Amino acid sequence: MTPRGMRQSSGSLHAFSASLACVAKFLDREGDLEVEKIRRTWPEAAGSSLAEHATPSRLDGSVLIVAADSSASKAAVSLASRKIIAELIRQGFSVGEVRVEIKTRPSQRKLTTRG
Repeated sequence: MTPRGMRQSSGSLHAFSASLACVAKFLDREGDLEVEKIRRTWPEAAGSSLAEHATPSRLDGSVLIVAADSSASKAAVSLASRKIIAELIRQGFSVGEVRVEIKTRPSQRKLTTRG
């Protein structure tokens, strides 16, 4: 809705939409940068052996999404999540929750042949 007496031009609407898209990209990059910083300190936060099997993949607000390579690794991250969160907060990150997804690496996927 436009104020009375003002016309809305499609050009200004397009420019506004483009500006919003640019801001959204910037905010998304900020999240990517934060995840990259978390990845660098991940072995310290999660422990080196767990860090070999689970990696932070993205940040959704204060929820850190972690990709684990197996159900055992998923369970281990879940069990250690309070310690991980406490360590990340100590390091200055705003993480309030850890969610774990199983993501197999390409080399772990079984190839099947059809005969």
